[in-house]
Amino acid sequence: MNPENQFFQAAKRAVTPLLLGVLLSLAGCIPNRGYRTQLPPCKPGSDGALLPTCSVQVVKSVFDNKPVDIPVAFVEFDDVGQAFKRGQIKAAEDVIRAERQQHKDDTVVTVLFIHGWKNNASDNTANVPGFRRFLQEFEPKLPPHVRLVGVYFGWRGGTTNLAVVKELTYWNRRDDATYIPGSNLSEALLRVARAAKGPEYNDPQSNFVVVGHSFGGLVLERTVTQYLTRRVVEHEPTDKEHSGDFRPFADLLVFVNEAAAATEAIQLLTMLKDSVELQTYPTIVSITSEGDMATRFILPVGQGASLLKPSKKGLRDYGPPSGPAKEYDADPFGIAKQRSYYLRSATHIQQLQSHVIGSEDNKDILNAYKDTDQGYTCASIPFVDGNATKFKNYYVVRRRAAPNNTPYWIMQMPTEIVADHSNVFRIEFATLLQAFVLRQAADEKPDYKTCYRQLELLPPTQTPHMEQMKSAIRVKAR
Repeated sequence: MNPENQFFQAAKRAVTPLLLGVLLSLAGCIPNRGYRTQLPPCKPGSDGALLPTCSVQVVKSVFDNKPVDIPVAFVEFDDVGQAFKRGQIKAAEDVIRAERQQHKDDTVVTVLFIHGWKNNASDNTANVPGFRRFLQEFEPKLPPHVRLVGVYFGWRGGTTNLAVVKELTYWNRRDDATYIPGSNLSEALLRVARAAKGPEYNDPQSNFVVVGHSFGGLVLERTVTQYLTRRVVEHEPTDKEHSGDFRPFADLLVFVNEAAAATEAIQLLTMLKDSVELQTYPTIVSITSEGDMATRFILPVGQGASLLKPSKKGLRDYGPPSGPAKEYDADPFGIAKQRSYYLRSATHIQQLQSHVIGSEDNKDILNAYKDTDQGYTCASIPFVDGNATKFKNYYVVRRRAAPNNTPYWIMQMPTEIVADHSNVFRIEFATLLQAFVLRQAADEKPDYKTCYRQLELLPPTQTPHMEQMKSAIRVKAR
């Protein structure tokens, strides 16, 4: 390339980001700011609701024909992962401990949600009212003597409100989702976990479920990967006579419609496959709707475009059987090229899928569920048929001979449970999550006809007692 062309290429690379920045600034730019910086005590308004600027709000629900207050705490982080106001972390801890003290004879379930692309912690974003509605509708469906607390981790998932331009923020927001998992977010996550589960994460009367959606799944995965790696290494038994058991900080970690390349998952999956014994219960569930077009099509396009950059990533082949790759480790899941992981999310790679979910209409799924080795849990999903509410059972079944036998479960779910990428705040999905949590608490999987539909009618061996969660991980001796 001659010097003149080199100059114009360099100028193009320099000016393009500048023009894009100017365009974004003129197109309804969403500032890098916190929205819930007023710390408790906050005075309620005339309607009894706490102000939208308060870091703790209250959701009104009904349980057993009685009004119930569900506290929701917000913790917000800027574009580099620094907390806007550290007092939000303490406020979240305090509200969980207060709820546990007030309901000390009950089980308190804390649900922490990390949002994704195009959202933040303001009331003007779709995820905040969606999360509140999710808690409000879920509370009456829980077993007796169970109370809910919500925690919402917010960050700038969108930089503009302009319809067309905001689709071009994929790369910028994806990159920020990789920066945010740092000291402040890890601290906030673990402090909330200690408030919910106690210092050893084993309090029998409290459960903790963490859900990361879209790029929020990427934020969560980046955070927990380092944590779980350290815990596995620290608990590796020195010989086969010693146990390597430990409890992760949460009873269940859920990546729903995670907008992340499988290169985020493969290192953790490989380490778990090599170091952790086969177990009945999952630590992580990565689950994507079969109707999620964003992760099926947009993510591969966005990831592929990243490879066109001058500073593109060097993606290699795995070994063996031939060529220079024969000197490297073979991929334990049978993938030949690292590019396959970079261009797709983990849930869209069949070799990584550990389980399938199917309805009672699928006889193969039903028969596999009845098989002791394959069936895990089932959910009785409600749906409206005319003026009546009916139920259909959906079964979670391990894939026969799946290479992914780790506690990091990967699967897709039917569109009847979640239809697309964004609409995850549905009672159908809440019911599925409840089935995963209750299965950990039950001694046996539920009968294929009942599927936790009426807990009081289940046999004693199948009745879940929330204090019996079995979320420990057992590390193998090397």
